[in-house]
Amino acid sequence: MVSTDANGPRLKVYVSYCGADAGFTDELIRGLQKDRRFDISVDPDCTIDEDDWKSLIGTLIADADAVIVVLSPDTSPSCDWEIECAQQHSKRIVPVLCRPLGATGLPAGLAGLKIQRFDDGAAFQRPLKGLMQALTSDAQWIREHTRLLAHARMWERSTRSNDLLLNGEEALAAKMWTLSRPDGAPKPTDLHIEFICISEAVATARASAAYAVQAERDELETLAHLNSENEGFRRWANQAYMVVGCWLAALALFSDWKSADAMKQVANARSYTVESCSPPDARRHLAVAIGGAGLKGAKCPSLRADRMTTGCLDGDELCSRVQN
Repeated sequence: MVSTDANGPRLKVYVSYCGADAGFTDELIRGLQKDRRFDISVDPDCTIDEDDWKSLIGTLIADADAVIVVLSPDTSPSCDWEIECAQQHSKRIVPVLCRPLGATGLPAGLAGLKIQRFDDGAAFQRPLKGLMQALTSDAQWIREHTRLLAHARMWERSTRSNDLLLNGEEALAAKMWTLSRPDGAPKPTDLHIEFICISEAVATARASAAYAVQAERDELETLAHLNSENEGFRRWANQAYMVVGCWLAALALFSDWKSADAMKQVANARSYTVESCSPPDARRHLAVAIGGAGLKGAKCPSLRADRMTTGCLDGDELCSRVQN
């Protein structure tokens, strides 16, 4: 869990010191903790073998935003190892001199770094203020350095699984972070750079593959839409054909029925007329039947219903024409 205050996450600071300087280190830690901007970690007071100790201290240093190294003539070789570990992780290292070094000299790994001096007799608060300024300089960039390193180390421990890489936006942001390093800030480690570059490459490949898949999906959806429209038209056409076919069939049946009915009327009229041939009603019946059947002027061109009804033809002539 990340500790925070009103100004955001606290800076995680590891303090390297030797047992002879424990009193000074305790006072230094109390002064930093009063500011409430720092989370302090130190070498735990426990007895463990060297390998376990290095693993524990190495993790504390890797997770820290900055490392304070308390210097004195009694600085032990273990402090040299902690300095080397901090350099491997490219941590901000702030040397603090609590007593003059004398002939001991400054550890080689600290050459060129600005030393915060607490050995010149000045009031403790003055160098403490300078130490705080050195620790909090470019704090946001330093925190991102720590966060990305922790992510990269997790990726490395997992045999570099692609599942733990940064996504496209994160890789771009991390790349911009490397390009915005302030003067005096620690450089990104080789692991930082490798992790960010591989994340960017994999994210680009994934985006290209996703674009290709989406393009294929869009094409399939377009084809499906066109097929759906064509299928709809085919269904409409089939239904229209069925309606027209049914209408034509009904019309044909009606026409056949009308023709059969008309022919039946003519046949009945002929039979009736041939048998009687004299009554005026028979002549009228035959004329109406022939006219209703559409046979006016066809079988008997000179035959007219009006002549028959007015008596212009006698029964014998009518019978003769109908029989012919």
